Amino acid sequence: MNLQAVGVTNKVKGQTTH
Repeated sequence: MNLQAVGVTNKVKGQTTH
C-alpha cells in the first residue's frame, strides 16, 4: 500500500462524501 495511493483514495472519498 502506498501512502500516496491512500491519500488519493482519501481525497476521492472525501470529495464523494461531500
